[in-house]
Amino acid sequence: MAATERLAAGAVALVALAALTAQAVVISEGVGAETPWMVVWKMAGSFSLLANAAVVAVLGLVGFAGLIASARQAGAVTVGILAVGIINNAFPASLGSLVGLDYWADFGLHVAVPLLVLAWWLAYARRDSLRALDAFLWLGWPVAYVVYVLVREMLTGQAPYAFLDVSRFGWPGVSVHIVGFALLILVLGAALLLIAKAFGPRTRHQRRVSR
Repeated sequence: MAATERLAAGAVALVALAALTAQAVVISEGVGAETPWMVVWKMAGSFSLLANAAVVAVLGLVGFAGLIASARQAGAVTVGILAVGIINNAFPASLGSLVGLDYWADFGLHVAVPLLVLAWWLAYARRDSLRALDAFLWLGWPVAYVVYVLVREMLTGQAPYAFLDVSRFGWPGVSVHIVGFALLILVLGAALLLIAKAFGPRTRHQRRVSR
């Protein structure tokens, strides 16, 4: 694997890790996060933070262990983090009013990392084995997240995102939002497949993280 490939992946992973760390500090200074476990619990409810954690894990292995993410893995990470960027920038909460570490954490998680991952995917990710089926397989972990977070909501009465708030929208309304979320993932997956076809496959005889 070329040194530039590892450097690029490692750099993106470090940016994502820095953003996650900054967000952890911000959360720890808020109400209801008095212990490290409470901070972890709050972070584990956020799709944005989990998607960034996936970036750290996969690109970290590429950058620092010299492994290569399979085409499907690279696509899954890219689709997930792009969804984060699109949703959070299409429906911004209060980025304009954030200051200091809070601003930089939010900017890193929702702007910088999605753009950097897309650039990495275009430049270095494997695309040789992508199939139309992958666009549906990439729905797997976002759907698993939705199920997990709805169970959390039933147990705690708290929704990490307004569009998943059953007490506010009811199950019919939340169901519509979930379908919209799934469609976004499918559209992003289809877009990656089209880009991969246009750019042509990128193959390397390298070790994989796993398939």
